[in-house]
Amino acid sequence: MKQLHWSFEIIAICIIICTGCYDNGVPTNGAVIEGNLTGIATDESIVAILWQRDGMVGKSIKKDTLIQGRFRFCLDTLDGGDFYEICLSKTNDVFEFVSWFTEIYLEPGAKVVIRGEGKYLYAAKISSPVKEQKKRQQFISKMPAETLREWQDMHIHQDFTKMDSISNVLNAQRLSLMENEPIGDYSMNLLYGIALSFLSEDHEGYRDEIMKIYGRLTDEQKQTQIGKEIYNYLQNVKKVSIGDVVPDYEYLDTNGMKHHISELAGKWVLVEFWSSGCYASIMALPEMAQLAKENVDSDYRIVCISVNTEKRWKEAMGHNVDECINWRDPDCMSGSIRAYFNGVPAFILIEPDGVIKDLGVEGYYDGLLHEMISKRR
Repeated sequence: MKQLHWSFEIIAICIIICTGCYDNGVPTNGAVIEGNLTGIATDESIVAILWQRDGMVGKSIKKDTLIQGRFRFCLDTLDGGDFYEICLSKTNDVFEFVSWFTEIYLEPGAKVVIRGEGKYLYAAKISSPVKEQKKRQQFISKMPAETLREWQDMHIHQDFTKMDSISNVLNAQRLSLMENEPIGDYSMNLLYGIALSFLSEDHEGYRDEIMKIYGRLTDEQKQTQIGKEIYNYLQNVKKVSIGDVVPDYEYLDTNGMKHHISELAGKWVLVEFWSSGCYASIMALPEMAQLAKENVDSDYRIVCISVNTEKRWKEAMGHNVDECINWRDPDCMSGSIRAYFNGVPAFILIEPDGVIKDLGVEGYYDGLLHEMISKRR
């Protein structure tokens, strides 16, 4: 009997401890996200994926299989930041989109409730106490509904035939809404996404509008990573070709020391620009490491340049590239890679005198890099 009484005391202590960490079922230092979606076929196995965003790269941190259209995420802490995304995917071996990414802003103690059609999760009704989430929902509610649905369909099915024209309509609407609004985190991320379009297209029609909104940012906002990249994307970059002298951009090593390609003058240099969020980039790294081992005492230098943020780069350093020279472009995708290509992976073979011998394709296949270095002969 005493043993039973003691057990009840332990249970009571556990309840006190647990309720001290939670408020109405939500961790006091974390957050809860609940979804209830329609339009999900009962015979389909669909998973909701929660992504933590850092610049252009997202990291999958939680998954929950939908049951009758419902899913739930509980974060005990928000030490990864306040900006997340959710998408839906089929639970097969190949990542297959069911919905496009939906921005979620969190703060400690927040409970977020999502209601909508699964396929069109991006435009779902999201109830949240977080100011930036409310701002997002305000913007979404003012987007042309049919255009927004068509935009989502094109992303889900990877059909880009009309993507530019549809994106132009939505971006013009977004810029118009931002024109006289206070610029918070959501507007900054939205502006960043629009500025990113300068990677693939010359959207001169946006430049003046974006610069006008950029001019309203505080000095503190302009000095953030995202603020710097927005500005960089709006600057014209001279493209280089085979036979040109390699531009002498500045890079950082893991200790924060500055480096330039020019310090490797007199050596043949093979460079890969890579991102931890790019599958082809990751696939190329073992061959880069292999080349570095094969040429450790030769006149070759193998350089891996990350276009991730510092945090994401250091998290991704376990990809067996210790044999290579490892640097990071502090301007990420808005920096030096734009002189060569619009995406990663990008490969550059440089002669000892600094002249570009070869530019690799925007992609990778096994043996590509050995083929490139063979061109020195």
